[in-house]
Amino acid sequence: MKKKTPFPKNIQPHKTTFSNSGWNNEILFRKYLRFLRKQFPQNSKINLILDQSSTHKGNETESLANKLNIKFYFIPAGCTDNLQPLDIRVNGVLKAIGDKKKADLMDILEEEQGGISNSISVLIDIWDNIISIDTIQDSWSLYTQ
Repeated sequence: MKKKTPFPKNIQPHKTTFSNSGWNNEILFRKYLRFLRKQFPQNSKINLILDQSSTHKGNETESLANKLNIKFYFIPAGCTDNLQPLDIRVNGVLKAIGDKKKADLMDILEEEQGGISNSISVLIDIWDNIISIDTIQDSWSLYTQ
């Protein structure tokens, strides 16, 4: 088995935030944009590939992105599976394993203990033990050959 390439020390993969509903919204997305900006030199431009979710749009969000020097590139509606490689190779794996572990966890814990914070803990554990920088880089191989 190939040795997992660690993430660089300056990347903070465990920054989490969530809504009570568990769904993304514009406020959370703007928090993410501010977090993302801090991960790169201030004078660099950030190019971000996004799906057509309404949480990625809106005047306040677009204004903040411009202020932070973040450029959005939107995947055409209905094409996420084909044009967003991280959804397939990273998020898909994360969700599939996460759903299984969450189901196992729910068998052990009482219903009220399952919650969003436990779900996030499960996803962090999967990220740390299964997802690697190699997985992320490999997900782009279809588009770079």
